[in-house]
Amino acid sequence: MKKGFVMLCVGGSLVASANLAPVKLDFNSKVPQTRWMYDSKSPIKPAYKKLAQVKQDALNGKLAQCSKVASEIAASFKAIQPWVLLTAATCEVELQKNSKKMSVGRARSLFAQISTKKDWLLTGPFSTDLRNILVELQLLVAEWEIKSRPQIASVSIGMLLDLQDWMSSSQKAKAYQIAGEHSFIQQNLVDAKAYILKSLEANDNPKLRDRLVAIESALSRAAPDITVFSLPAIISASVLGVEEQKIVDRMSLALKSGDLLSAAKDGMELIENYPGSVHADWAVQRIMDAFMSISTQDDEKYRALKYDFVSVMRDGDVKKLQNWGSKVFKAGFYKDALTLFKEAYSKASGVLFDVELLDYLARSYMYTSDFSKAEDIFTEITKKYSGTKESVDAYFYLGLINFNLKKFPKAQAHFERALAQTQYTEHELPARYWLWRASQKLDSDRAQQEAQLLINKFPFSYYGLTAIAEQNKGVIDLSSLNKPIKSKHEMWLSPNELESWKRAQILLESGWYEEASKELMELPLPNTPEGQALLGRYFAAAMDYPRALRMINRAWDEKSELRANTLIQTAFPKEFFDTIQPQAKQNKLDPILILSLIRQESSFNAKAVSASGALGLMQMIPPTAKEVAQALKIKDLELPYSMYIPEINIRMGSYYISKMIRDFQNNIPLGLAAYNAGPTKVKRWMVSSGLKPQSTSSPEYEIWIDMLPWAETRFYVKAILRNYLIYQLVDLKPVQVKNPVWLAGLSQPEG
Repeated sequence: MKKGFVMLCVGGSLVASANLAPVKLDFNSKVPQTRWMYDSKSPIKPAYKKLAQVKQDALNGKLAQCSKVASEIAASFKAIQPWVLLTAATCEVELQKNSKKMSVGRARSLFAQISTKKDWLLTGPFSTDLRNILVELQLLVAEWEIKSRPQIASVSIGMLLDLQDWMSSSQKAKAYQIAGEHSFIQQNLVDAKAYILKSLEANDNPKLRDRLVAIESALSRAAPDITVFSLPAIISASVLGVEEQKIVDRMSLALKSGDLLSAAKDGMELIENYPGSVHADWAVQRIMDAFMSISTQDDEKYRALKYDFVSVMRDGDVKKLQNWGSKVFKAGFYKDALTLFKEAYSKASGVLFDVELLDYLARSYMYTSDFSKAEDIFTEITKKYSGTKESVDAYFYLGLINFNLKKFPKAQAHFERALAQTQYTEHELPARYWLWRASQKLDSDRAQQEAQLLINKFPFSYYGLTAIAEQNKGVIDLSSLNKPIKSKHEMWLSPNELESWKRAQILLESGWYEEASKELMELPLPNTPEGQALLGRYFAAAMDYPRALRMINRAWDEKSELRANTLIQTAFPKEFFDTIQPQAKQNKLDPILILSLIRQESSFNAKAVSASGALGLMQMIPPTAKEVAQALKIKDLELPYSMYIPEINIRMGSYYISKMIRDFQNNIPLGLAAYNAGPTKVKRWMVSSGLKPQSTSSPEYEIWIDMLPWAETRFYVKAILRNYLIYQLVDLKPVQVKNPVWLAGLSQPEG
């Protein structure tokens, strides 16, 4: 067999695969990690300075310079030419979209250069982006021509429509609109109408509907004998009876006048007498909106009104009560939610109902400190829904309740049952931790055994590190992990994969992180822990920390020998530290605490956007960003773009986390919970649960973290406390863990 070929067995016969080339990785090899755009001291090779400048211009909004220089140097970087031209085209498109006086000369030139490279457009990690930017370039050209030179626009429009297979819905709508406008200018009304209809089909647009009416009017004047088919008019979904109409009108009037209790009574009448109707559904939502409006008021008169309002809502059926209750619960009004869930539960007696109702009811009891009732309902879940995820959740909460009540034998038994359901792993770490804590109260030998299990399986968790410290008289020392990793990995790459590997090295040297990550994703995923850890280092160099951390964590889980300081430093980097330090000092916080928060919030992705619209490194949501900008007197804030600038995001986020911590009496875990879930929600939960801020990390107090109503926030608080501890350890200095472990986070440490 020739060297470089791999023989595969297919259908019982041996066949040769494509020629493969080996690439060797080991932990001694240097990974390019250019950080020039975030660290002015970071060196860059002279050969890549122009590449770096292009990316810097793109980030700083110097779009004309970015487009010009990238176009000029593209031919000099043959290996990554697709990426350079893509960047030039992206900058050009943004430049022209924001320009008062368009100039499409370079757009035409870039379109010509990219469109002739058929292989780029069909394969490679850049192909999708290149196809998209070709469409955007031609949209610019065609739009400019119908405004400036409509007599020659037909060629550009034809070229544009040839690209429709590569278009998104919005791009198709724009392309057809341009074609329709051109046909209208040429007085080709039939084609104009056809294109406008196609545009509306791709993406509805009220202004374009008006244009369609104008075209149809012109068509009818030009050819009155031709029937013009307009888009159908919207007609009422239902014809109301006289009595239903009276109630709807009365409820609407009550809502407008602010008589919310009368509106609720009318709404309940609609729901009861006309179930399933459009206006019954409308009433359900309006009642909920009115309740939330009342609940946010603190005046005594509103408390009485809220009581009466909930009494009206109690007349709903099980489904509506559960629906209302869940929304009230999520808003943090646990006593009101409990009233609604209790009513739903009583009405559902003897009827098969959703386990979700029981779960909400049990947690409502728990969050109003009625632990006895909560225990009864959680126990009912374990009996009726044995073996389900809900039963595991119930066992875990039963353990927490009994630990809180100092009933340690019962707590221990419940945590053991939660851990016995190995198919559900969500509570494995906290259940093992609290099993250890319960065992400490009962049996020192068992406690020692549980502590070791916790440390062995979860050494880099907050609870694992806490156990390490406690077993070692308050000291955590990772110096034993300062050992070389001798593991190696050999990747066998196809010719295309090898090209991706080579391009990735150039891109990493130049600081083109997003592009480097996309090239690395073209490589085969290693099937050994060593291989995953080694390749994870390259994703970390590309600042794709979410992917890097998944690979490194998987490697650590499979092979404990890889838990060495080399990889710990990769997994816990100090990105943006020069920017963080002055903001930490300004806000009287340890910079390591801010670094720990950024690692959890965005994994150091300056352009991160969450599902809820949170932006940038410290994941500021727009309303909070506006509030903070006002407090800091930042007048030129432009959302979302300002939030992608590390200096601005870190300044604003540092101020806000400092404010949250101070608002919660310098309790860092509570401040972190407020930063994640929102201060209002956390305060409502604290009032309902009777929790007061305390300066302690004792398990008897910190159990509140695992009793938070929000799973994401439970994980979030512990993850940042874990990060805070590990960041203190990555320099291999032992850490003396004090009580509370986070106290040093409230000031700038000396030295």
